[in-house]
Amino acid sequence: MSAPAEQSKLPTEAGRTLAVALGGSTGALLRFGVEAVCASTLSAPLALTTALLAVNILGATLLGLLVGVLERRDANPLLQPFLGMGLCGAFTTFSGFTFHLDRLHQTEGQLAAATFFVLSLVGGASSYSIGRQLGRRAAGPSE
Repeated sequence: MSAPAEQSKLPTEAGRTLAVALGGSTGALLRFGVEAVCASTLSAPLALTTALLAVNILGATLLGLLVGVLERRDANPLLQPFLGMGLCGAFTTFSGFTFHLDRLHQTEGQLAAATFFVLSLVGGASSYSIGRQLGRRAAGPSE
């Protein structure tokens, strides 16, 4: 394939921007849904704690899967900005994590805040690593 033909298949900056925006709106709606389910089934502050842990660990797993697959497979170049920066970026929330960490410390004490902190970091890092390995296995051998 000639260089100009290959370049025409690359996404434009507008295409990447749109992919991030669509992924971001999807991720934000998914996070809102998880928070709504937790709020309707659990009492505060457990509802927010559970929702934040869930979205951050699920988001890390999804991002790990994405990276694992893209390490092995060629994919639509808009998939990474849509799922990575867009969906995972909006689905997970560091600002919510830090706010809730402070709130837990103030209302529930140091042990509750420390437990949430450790579970979030260990859970997020572990789930990303597991997701990456699963993504690599699912994608099969490198192309």
